[in-house]
Amino acid sequence: MRTGQFIRKWLYSGSFLLAFFAITTTYAQKEFVPTGIQGHYDSDLMRAVSDTLDDHFDSATVTLYASPNGGFVGGNSGFGESAKAQEFDVDTIDYYVEGFIYWFGYKAMESLPTDNSKLILRFWNNNYSATVGSGTRLIPYTVFDSTDLYIDSLIADTLFTGGANVWMITPHLVSNNYSVGFTMEYLHYKDTISLMMSTDGDPPVSFMSWEKWNGSWNLILNTWGLDSDFGIFPLVDMNTASIDGDLFIEGLKYTLYPNPASDWMNIDMEVENDDEYIVTMHDLSGRLIKTQNLGYLYKGRVSTSLEVFDLPSGNYILSISNGKKGLSKRFVKN
Repeated sequence: MRTGQFIRKWLYSGSFLLAFFAITTTYAQKEFVPTGIQGHYDSDLMRAVSDTLDDHFDSATVTLYASPNGGFVGGNSGFGESAKAQEFDVDTIDYYVEGFIYWFGYKAMESLPTDNSKLILRFWNNNYSATVGSGTRLIPYTVFDSTDLYIDSLIADTLFTGGANVWMITPHLVSNNYSVGFTMEYLHYKDTISLMMSTDGDPPVSFMSWEKWNGSWNLILNTWGLDSDFGIFPLVDMNTASIDGDLFIEGLKYTLYPNPASDWMNIDMEVENDDEYIVTMHDLSGRLIKTQNLGYLYKGRVSTSLEVFDLPSGNYILSISNGKKGLSKRFVKN
């Protein structure tokens, strides 16, 4: 039996009801049900696509939390929420956001393809002050970008081995907290979806996951009593400093030119530490296209180039790494 079929059968079984009545939360308005599902999060896979903000999942055991109404906390739960979102900190340095990975762990599609059931993926600025619970918070407000994700093409995989829902955007510089998630106004009532979530109590920072319910943004910790984050990961370019600046990010500074490129991609870089470095190139699905071993480099500036004339036109991610940490940039092949 496939994982999705097992979850669905379990949801409507007697064990689901027994588990539901065994769960209590002290201040939440809704109750949740642990499913016992444990997904596998592979951070190496994530970083193969681009530099990925995944601190909120670094030490997490990932799972799905069910709702007594037949859905899930990480998606449509039967309580009528209109949106889910994960907030991200912008602390010491501004950086460019280039895209997002959504890790869905469950999908049951009973609508027809002609019903056009879909989620609206959204990238919000947290730039509006509102009362949240007993305090005041900046909530998801201004929409930086959005796109459609049709349910018939949504990938759901508890093991994170069958692919990812990748949404690439025009790079956007962020300087304050932002949120990434989706709205469900066009999700067909017959369909059920859920993001994977970190296990209750795992997040390094609490109060960072959101849902829009009864017309207002609410914290998941307040509404469900879950100290848990959603499986959403921004793809970023942390190298906002120029190569002539003083700031290294992950021990590196570099520039790519020309961008867009036709035949050759030139790389001017500076390394902070003596080490071996490698250049890798991936397409936007995370598939490895090229590698170039730069060998052992000593602290200082280095220039090199990479052939790209044999690549199809499109967008690519170039990464430079010493095997432990690295930086990625997106470039365009003409």
